[in-house]
Amino acid sequence: VTITDAIGAGALGRYGSLQNRTLLAARAGMDALLCTAIKPLPGWKCVAGLQQGLQHGALPKGAFEGQLAQLLQLRASLPG
Repeated sequence: VTITDAIGAGALGRYGSLQNRTLLAARAGMDALLCTAIKPLPGWKCVAGLQQGLQHGALPKGAFEGQLAQLLQLRASLPG
């Protein structure tokens, strides 16, 4: 499982909006996207980036489902 650093970090500003940064990270193969660094962070923008990517074909559905499966498998392996 791969995990990003803070998607909302100012240093990532040149990669566009939170939606675009989230999409780029998911397309790069990141499994867990930490939508942090802005207070308060509009997490819905990160979700919107994934939704738009899936709807418009910029994020292949199979890749997204594979990343989700990785996260769910990790979660299931943790105690408690």
